[in-house]
Amino acid sequence: MTADEVGDPQNLRLICGLNGEVRQDSNTSDMIFSVAEIIEDLSRHMTLEPGDLILAGMPQGA
Repeated sequence: MTADEVGDPQNLRLICGLNGEVRQDSNTSDMIFSVAEIIEDLSRHMTLEPGDLILAGMPQGA
């Protein structure tokens, strides 16, 4: 998926299910730090490359 296909990274629905049951249902707008802030902070300490994954924790309900 490319950046133009994602849309607003600060307004993405996150759903996690297990055995057909929804266990988590949240939105990136609920994050303590914005997506941009996380990328900015990481970029200060390391070079981010295409394909890198950034794991930022889990929404409530885990």
